[in-house]
Amino acid sequence: MKKKLVIGFIALAAAGLLSVRSFASEREKVIDAFLSLHSAAAAGRSPWPGYSPVGAPLLVELPGEGGSLLFGPVKPPTGFQLLSGGGGAMSVYYSTAQFQGPDFSVLLLGGEEVTRIRFVAGMETGFRFAVHEAFHFFQWDKFKMKDTQNMPGKISAETLADAYIERQLLYNALVSEDWKSSLRSFVALRRHRYAAEKKDVREYEENRELTEGIAMYVEWKSLPYLRGKVLEDGEAIEDLQKLFNVRMPYFMFSFYGSGLAQCLILDRLGVDWKKDAQLGKPVFGILSGQVKLDERDASVEAARVRASHGFGELVEKARGEILSYERALEYLVNKHKKAARGLRVVLKNNKVAGNSSGEDGIHYIGGRTLFLPVVNRFQLAPSPQVKLALYGGSVIMDLGIGRGGNLTGELDFVVKDADKAVLKFDGKVFSQRTSCRRFVKEMSIKSPSVDFWRAGPGRVCYTGNKIEVAPE
Repeated sequence: MKKKLVIGFIALAAAGLLSVRSFASEREKVIDAFLSLHSAAAAGRSPWPGYSPVGAPLLVELPGEGGSLLFGPVKPPTGFQLLSGGGGAMSVYYSTAQFQGPDFSVLLLGGEEVTRIRFVAGMETGFRFAVHEAFHFFQWDKFKMKDTQNMPGKISAETLADAYIERQLLYNALVSEDWKSSLRSFVALRRHRYAAEKKDVREYEENRELTEGIAMYVEWKSLPYLRGKVLEDGEAIEDLQKLFNVRMPYFMFSFYGSGLAQCLILDRLGVDWKKDAQLGKPVFGILSGQVKLDERDASVEAARVRASHGFGELVEKARGEILSYERALEYLVNKHKKAARGLRVVLKNNKVAGNSSGEDGIHYIGGRTLFLPVVNRFQLAPSPQVKLALYGGSVIMDLGIGRGGNLTGELDFVVKDADKAVLKFDGKVFSQRTSCRRFVKEMSIKSPSVDFWRAGPGRVCYTGNKIEVAPE
C-alpha cells in the first residue's frame, strides 16, 4: 500500500543553530539511537514487536545547517555519502541538502518512496516525533483497526466530568504507592460510563487510545535508546501533565495521554497485551479484563469516586465551559469565513496532505473537519498538482479516510494580506476578481504570507473576497 502523509498536529518551535562541535556529537547520538532501535527490533527486543522507525527508508533533516540523514535499504540519490553500514548492515547516508515542504512528508528520492521528518525543535523532540509518526505507518500495515477518527457529534457535560476524573485516577495510578486502588477506581468509573455512553463517543476514544496512545507508548519506550538509561513510569508524568492540562471540553490529545498511561500500567501488571492490541482490541478493554469487578461493584465504586471528586460541581463547570467554548469557536469560524481584509481561498477536491504549526489549538467543527484558528505555518506536501505554503491566517480542512489521515475534500484557507496578493492565470497577472475564469496550464497566488500554485486545467470562481479553485 502506498504511503500517505500523516498530519502532524504537534506544533514545533524553531530551534537555534548548534555549534559545529556540539552538532557533530548530537548527530552521532541520533544515528546510534536509530540503529540501536533497529537492532533491537531485529532481535525481538524493540518497544513494539517487529517495529523499527528505520525499517523503511527514513530521511531526517537536522536543525539549522545540520544537513540530512538517510536511513534504510534505499539507493542513495546524488549528493548523499555513506556514513556507516552497507554489506548487509543498515546503511546511513549524509547530505548537506535541505528539502522543501512540511516538517513531515513523503518524498521520492532516487525513485524510492521515503518518509521525511525535519527536526525543528532539537534532537530529542525530533527523535520522538520521528518514532511516533513512523509508527503510524506500521500501524496501518500491521494493526486491524476501524477508521473511526470522526469527532463525536455532541459530548455531554457528564462525559466531560467523568473523563476529567478518569485522567486524575490514571495519573495517580502511575505515581502513588497505592496505585492498584487508583487503577480499580479508574476501571470502575470508565466501565460505568461506557455502559451508558453513546457509541460514537466510545469508538472515538477507543480509536484514539489504540492509535495515538500506543504511538505515545512506543515513543516513550524508545527514549532510553537516545538518553542511554532506562526510564521509570513516574518520569512519564511530565508528558501526561502536558497532554492532560487542557480545557475540559473534549480534546484529542488527552487520549494520547490516557492511552500511554494504560499501556504503561499493562506493562507493570506483566500482561502480554500487545498481540491483542495489534488485532484491534481497545487498550481499555485489555486493561479492564485484568481488574476483577462485577457490574454491581463497578457501579458502587463509580458512585463513590464521583462523590469524592465533586462530580456534580464538575458537571456544572463542564456545561459552562462547553457553552463558552462553542460560542468562541463559532465566532472564530465566522471570522474565518468573512475573512475581513483578507482573501479566502477554497481549494476543491484536494487530495494532498498537509502539516502545520500554530496557536490556539486544532478544533473539530463536525465529523472529520478540522479548524486551525491561528496558523503560524501551513504547508502541503510536494505534489505535481498543487503547492501551498501559508504563513499566518487560518485553515479549515477535511480529513480523508484511510492510511495516515490524509487530507481530502476541501481545503479552506485565509490569506491575511489580500492587498499584496498577486494572482496569475497561465502566467499573466489578473486583477479583475469577479465571476468565473478558466485556466489551462496553471494558476498562482503569491504574497508575503502565501505561495500557492495549482496545475491546470481548472476553474476559479469569485464571490466577494472568496475564491474557489477546482480542477476540471
